[in-house]
Amino acid sequence: MRTNVPVSAPNPQGKATLPTLERLAAARPTDTLPALSREQTHRAYFAASLVLSAKFNFEPRRGQPYFLYYKAPDWQLSLIDPAHDRRGTLGTFFARCTLGNDWLWHLHAESQPHLDSAITEALLEHYARMSRFLASHTRLEDQLPWYPSHLPFHHRVAARALALSLRPRIADGVLALPPKDAETVLRLAYASI
Repeated sequence: MRTNVPVSAPNPQGKATLPTLERLAAARPTDTLPALSREQTHRAYFAASLVLSAKFNFEPRRGQPYFLYYKAPDWQLSLIDPAHDRRGTLGTFFARCTLGNDWLWHLHAESQPHLDSAITEALLEHYARMSRFLASHTRLEDQLPWYPSHLPFHHRVAARALALSLRPRIADGVLALPPKDAETVLRLAYASI
């Protein structure tokens, strides 16, 4: 029986962490960004948190168009244009999304379509969850999603980039939300679009 068998580290050079660190380093705004008003901050955070709450398993690229669908009970971010989802398997199309050079998500629609009740309810529920989270924190550092461990990897990278983009741009240092009512939520959703 061998008693002095050396145990080797499975990854002594840490090679597996290099791509992760490179992605985190690359996901940051490179330009000086203008300050955002409280309303712009609300729109940006609402749009970004809505997109980051969606299911997706790819690395979002800046400037690439994506498509946000709702199929109860989940949002889904997809590369598939609604014109190519003929069977509607992805759900109800809500908006086209792009990740800007400032690492903020921008939602776009041809017009403000009449939302079906399922999407309206999903938007209100998303806003309520976001409001509860933000209300439970008082400092800006605590409100921004620096590296939420409960999210999948690509979501975490995008969330950290959002935090890096918003932190220096919020004028008063607080990311408080206006009162929750359906009109405010839908205005935020469509102001983001």
